Amino acid sequence: MKLSRKFDLFSFVILAVFIVVFFISLYTISLLSSSTGAFVDMSGEFYFLTDLKNGLLRINRALDHYVFIMDSTGPPDEIIRGLREFNVILLGSDNIKMDEEEQEIVAFLQKDYIPFSLAVDSIIKDSTVSLSQKQSLFRQWQDNYIMKALDDVEKHWIEDQKKRDHLIKNAGQAKVLALWILAATASFMFLILLLVRTFVSRLVVNPLHIIEDASSALAKGDMKHRPNITSDDELGSLSASINVLAESIEEKVKNLEASVSKEQAVVREQVILTEMMTYIASGVELDKLLHTFLQRTRDLLKAEHSAIFILESVSDTKDPELRYYVDTLEEKTSMDCAQAMINGVFLNTIKLFDSLRTNKLSGEIPATHLKIDNLLALPLSSADKKLIGLVMLVNKVDGFTSDDEESLFSFAFQAFQAITMQQEIVRHASTDGLTGLHNYRVFRERLDE
Repeated sequence: MKLSRKFDLFSFVILAVFIVVFFISLYTISLLSSSTGAFVDMSGEFYFLTDLKNGLLRINRALDHYVFIMDSTGPPDEIIRGLREFNVILLGSDNIKMDEEEQEIVAFLQKDYIPFSLAVDSIIKDSTVSLSQKQSLFRQWQDNYIMKALDDVEKHWIEDQKKRDHLIKNAGQAKVLALWILAATASFMFLILLLVRTFVSRLVVNPLHIIEDASSALAKGDMKHRPNITSDDELGSLSASINVLAESIEEKVKNLEASVSKEQAVVREQVILTEMMTYIASGVELDKLLHTFLQRTRDLLKAEHSAIFILESVSDTKDPELRYYVDTLEEKTSMDCAQAMINGVFLNTIKLFDSLRTNKLSGEIPATHLKIDNLLALPLSSADKKLIGLVMLVNKVDGFTSDDEESLFSFAFQAFQAITMQQEIVRHASTDGLTGLHNYRVFRERLDE
């Protein structure tokens, strides 16, 4: 899945969570609002009925006290104030939500308030009415207006009180339920955020850290540190590209190191060859030349031991005859053993004039019984084809390679040509060109000896 689709999915999940939380919040708010609204409405209705009830009781007590207890010597302020307050309560009923029965009670009180207030006013102010008449009139209004209204108000007041208590209980339950819903929503959000963080970390952040570490290691030259991301998104493609880049850089570095190593080997070979040529030009004896030549071949290829066979072709019909054999072994090898090796393991090498290189050989040189782990033999020839040389190197760590064979050929061929030419010059300087006998200078040297 591509990163764009992963982020689309991530956005969809976040949007879905937001919608769910939004509707849960709306439900919680509506639950609290409905509970609170119903409680407010019921509280307003309850307090209105309470005020209505208290107003009626206050008027009833004031009139009762005035008519039945006290002398009617004048209009008491308590009755007048009670009637005014009761009227104010009735006028405030328009802002209160009530059921039909309660509305009928209020309508009844509002309709009969004026006749009641006039009757009360007449009871108080009319001095011609006797106390017994006042009491009789008051009883009538008390039964027909005050007590009738008080009974209905009391009934609805008790019912509203129960409803109010029930709403208070429901409001508390709604509050607890809302708190549980909010806690569950918060837990749900936390779980979603945790899952999203885990999702983003596993699919995006962690692969980016892996790619960053691999890039830093690659920049520092560490080609072994590779990002191993197998996803099918852009990060997986980037990881594969970094691996391809690292492999390409590693291959180029190896090629460059191989080139540098090869150049160093060529320079080293030229230095050794130059030293050998200088030594050959000094005119030392053949035996010393051959020992130095073998030492240089060992230094060149870092082999354990080396040897050289020199054969001379007397005629085209006969096989070359072994004339010299020199090696670097501690024990001296006889010419018979050397001839046995020429007639044995190196027979095809001499006849076919082809190199022999093997890293699987396990044998022994007859003279010293030296164990051979690997071997490299290279045939050489002088310019006139009369002398044939066979250079042998044995036992190199990790075996001989084709590069070793090329280096040995380049060095040994030039050195062998120089040695044979030097020996030819020495031979011409000490023999007569016509007879082949030693010349007069050699005769005098031998005679002096």
